[in-house]
Amino acid sequence: MSDNVLLNLGDEPRYSDIRPADIKPAMQAAMAEARAAIAEIKAQPESSWANTVERLTGITERVGRIWAMVSHLNSVVDTPELRAEYNALMPEVTVFFTEIGQRHRTVQPFQSHQSLARIRRFERSAENQAGTRLRATSC
Repeated sequence: MSDNVLLNLGDEPRYSDIRPADIKPAMQAAMAEARAAIAEIKAQPESSWANTVERLTGITERVGRIWAMVSHLNSVVDTPELRAEYNALMPEVTVFFTEIGQRHRTVQPFQSHQSLARIRRFERSAENQAGTRLRATSC
């Protein structure tokens, strides 16, 4: 197991143990693992909420949590070394999260779910309007 605290996150963040030199290797390892898992998701013959969205959430959570700790630390400590690591990784992290949203096979279940949710809202709205008209005419 690695001694990089960012790769071994527990329930309680150990901010005092994070070294600027740990940031880049941790983020690159987490993003590489996530990209490999995303490639597996893209290779699936069919996408569903469970096999895509739920997996994608778990996959990206680690990257997001590591980056959130680094961002918080950068905000409150702001040493030149930490700032340099943070600024150097920002473009790579931005590309990582942008790629996820631009991949059709990973976005499709979100869109399907959103479409289904819109249909259900429309149906409820139509039912409510019909019920309102019925009550108004029966008075």
